[in-house]
Amino acid sequence: MYEAKFNLPYSVAVALITGAARFDAFTDERLANPDIRALMAKVAVVLDESAEAAFPGRRSARVTVATTDRRKLDRYAPTRKACKRC
Repeated sequence: MYEAKFNLPYSVAVALITGAARFDAFTDERLANPDIRALMAKVAVVLDESAEAAFPGRRSARVTVATTDRRKLDRYAPTRKACKRC
């Protein structure tokens, strides 16, 4: 459970499948979920050079999701604060 909290592919996969990566995302049942495990294998972590250059003064991130119908959904968060529109 502890390691999963710091595992980006797990956190992304569980959020995409369940809608959030909150406390209940780290139960034994969720950790063993085959759908979450399969999606984890499709998550690639890539360094964003502009985010790295701004760190530690700014903690930003970019997420891009490639859908099965070949669309790319992109979200940039300039800070760690929660998205008010999400």
